[in-house]
Amino acid sequence: MKRVGKEGRAIVRSFSYPKNKDDFMMKLEDLARKEGVTFSDIIIQGLEKYWLEHGKSQNPQTEITLFKTGLEYAIPNLYKDEKDWSKFYQLIMKREDFTKIDSQLNMVLRLHNKRDRQLAKVAT
Repeated sequence: MKRVGKEGRAIVRSFSYPKNKDDFMMKLEDLARKEGVTFSDIIIQGLEKYWLEHGKSQNPQTEITLFKTGLEYAIPNLYKDEKDWSKFYQLIMKREDFTKIDSQLNMVLRLHNKRDRQLAKVAT
């Protein structure tokens, strides 16, 4: 089945929400009308934003909410940028926690270097 988007037939999806969100949904529909966009446009924008913030992660078990709680071991995904890693390091308050993390990072680095040497042998 070929999916067709904005240029052709629309794809219909549905979602549910709790009754206590009725007022919010009405406000959202009113806002969409005022801005000249569809409710679907707003939903797609929200989903795209969610994907950009969460979908690219290769490590779903490290939830962003852990950083807000001050949990020291909410280690960012390896591919996160320096800003995220800096936030993480600001959460470390005890030297012993830093030492544990240091040990883990060195273990990962040893494994990384070992695999690098193995791949270099294969390449030659």
